Amino acid sequence: MEKNEPNNGGKLQCPYVESHWVQAKRMQVHLIKCEKQHPNVKLRKCPYNYSHHVKEDEYLEHTEKCVDRHLAAFDNLELAADTARDLQTPCGSGANVDRVDPEKNGEPMAAALDEENWDDMNEAPYNPWKHCMENKIIRKPRLMSKAKRIEFYKKEEIRHAKLEQEEKSKKENANSKGSP
Repeated sequence: MEKNEPNNGGKLQCPYVESHWVQAKRMQVHLIKCEKQHPNVKLRKCPYNYSHHVKEDEYLEHTEKCVDRHLAAFDNLELAADTARDLQTPCGSGANVDRVDPEKNGEPMAAALDEENWDDMNEAPYNPWKHCMENKIIRKPRLMSKAKRIEFYKKEEIRHAKLEQEEKSKKENANSKGSP
């Protein structure tokens, strides 16, 4: 893989051509170019950092000792198995099963009872056009002729005036309900 020696001015050695020394911030771009120019050099890419191109015989050792290994959320099967065991639910079932905290002698965990499940929401999808029309949002005419822009601005003034009127009437209704 790349070698980073102390007196090289922050440069890394290219794994494809040993005479190439590249600044660390340019290494990813260089690797793409060098990989295309040297198809006969067979290197494997590290699963934790794609700028790590490693020789086949050093690949296993590199993946075990890679400095970027901690960045992977589930870097080994034990962590995934522990998580599945904690959830106590088969994958994809979506069942809301109470989790048990082993430190509290089998009492259900409070967080499990109040968890959000975004898949079960019966909400309509967000419609940005509808949101803009129902709120005082300044819209700009795009790709319109001058005449259509003038018409658009007149309609926008009317829309804003109606929204302002509705807002005032809501405030008046709230004030009239609050006073005896």
